[in-house]
Amino acid sequence: MRVAIYQPDVSGIKVGRVWTSMLLTCARQDVDLLVTAEFAVGGLPHTGVAAAERAIVANDLTNYTADASPDLTIVIGFTENAKTDLHSSAAVLRSGRVITVARKIHAREPGITAGDGSPVFTVAGIPCGIVICADATRTAPASRLAASGAKLLLCPLNNDMSTSNATRWREPTDNALAERARETECWVVSADVAGRSPGRHALAASRIYQPDGQLVCPGSSEPGALLVHDITPVNWGSTPLGGEHRGSPGRSPQTRRGLGEGAVHDVQPHPAQGRMRKGTWHRPDDAEAQPLVERDR
Repeated sequence: MRVAIYQPDVSGIKVGRVWTSMLLTCARQDVDLLVTAEFAVGGLPHTGVAAAERAIVANDLTNYTADASPDLTIVIGFTENAKTDLHSSAAVLRSGRVITVARKIHAREPGITAGDGSPVFTVAGIPCGIVICADATRTAPASRLAASGAKLLLCPLNNDMSTSNATRWREPTDNALAERARETECWVVSADVAGRSPGRHALAASRIYQPDGQLVCPGSSEPGALLVHDITPVNWGSTPLGGEHRGSPGRSPQTRRGLGEGAVHDVQPHPAQGRMRKGTWHRPDDAEAQPLVERDR
């Protein structure tokens, strides 16, 4: 399974040249799953008024898939207008349609209501679940997904915060992600925002952890960066929990298109979970430079 993380500027992603270029890069790299940040569309709402102004329904996100490969699954964070409530949500999209929506349970943003978590869904035959930002600071949301069969936890984050809080929360953020991996014996993929402005500093905590909690893909501090990384599990089984997906969980990494000279390196397998190929951060063609823990922003 080939996973990509797109780390936008704190203003988020917009339909246009940069986003299209990133999707085309994913198509060329044969990516199965693309993960973006919490509030990737619209940015972090700092007030209840901002949350209401930015809220959309999940189907409004289908225009973000217009230039995507039909086989690419995309996880996009957004402020969801769910009729009576607003949620910090992440939609799962494939082939121009919404597959499912996950909602943040421990909501802290102004105007945002607590949601009901994530279902388990499959990508390339791998059971996945979504744990949004502050939900990853607690054991229960990730453990429930693992008990339901998830092997890959996707963590959209939005650590757009004050400079003082960014310094304070960097280490706890990394520790929480690693702990969720160890507790659940799942791979953990986080996608954050990046960038600085006067008095503010985004953590850029986009990472990949293997099931023993080892960090195998450290983050980039650059906004607009894209990480592509191969996860090749060898013993997760071949029966999907739902939906049709391309790829086989056990296919050889040699059958995958490479990322370029020196960009992919083999690392030792986790004894219980499989093999992983190390990826690299890079910027998509023509792309512009653009805590997870409970804390004050």
